[in-house]
Amino acid sequence: MSFGRLRVASAACAAAVAAALGGASALADQQIAAGPGSRYLTTSVTMAQGERLTFANRDVASHDVTSKAGGPDGKPLFGTPAIGTGGTAPVEGSQYLSAGTYEFFCSIHPNMEGTLTVTSAGTPARRPAGDSRAPGISIRIASPDLPTVARKGKLAVKFVTDEAATVKLAATIRVGKRDFALKGPTREVDGDRTSSASLALSGKAKKAVAHAKKARVTVSATTQDASGNRGSGSTTRTLRR
Repeated sequence: MSFGRLRVASAACAAAVAAALGGASALADQQIAAGPGSRYLTTSVTMAQGERLTFANRDVASHDVTSKAGGPDGKPLFGTPAIGTGGTAPVEGSQYLSAGTYEFFCSIHPNMEGTLTVTSAGTPARRPAGDSRAPGISIRIASPDLPTVARKGKLAVKFVTDEAATVKLAATIRVGKRDFALKGPTREVDGDRTSSASLALSGKAKKAVAHAKKARVTVSATTQDASGNRGSGSTTRTLRR
């Protein structure tokens, strides 16, 4: 191959790499966030078609994301259940949106409003026939402090789903730079009804928590309804002595 041809080939490769990186950047996850004062920190969010969109609640009050427009099933076009402080959940239904502008609000605090803009980049996910909405979940860490967790040897949580679902729980406790995994139960629950669960600590985790001044606790859950739709949610909180 001549030098001239090599230079052309190199330029073509560079262009391909740049295009690939540009596409990856365009499809980065987007997030709606709520913060102190019962307000959306992001009142204007832009995403590509089919892109992943999540909601993070950084306020002490519970909030949700609810589309003002209705979907084919008569329910909001996209949304989340009520999420407690430190919680994160996917905005279900946003993956099916085509290019356009969509308004959303918090059904708990209607003064909280925002706008979601979907660009023509990407491809919307195909909306399944029939029931296509994943069951949403809101989780709360019920253990009040570290001494209680250490004494009982378990982490107490409460959660509620917005429809009947199978819920699988798990948690991680970070003490310093060490992470301890807690395996949780799998429960069949009814919708809109608060359920309680306990996640047992291992001997090493219990010992670490007993001597710690604080620990960062993350509880996550996966949900599945009778139609096979799957969802997820999580919450994070720092427990102290």
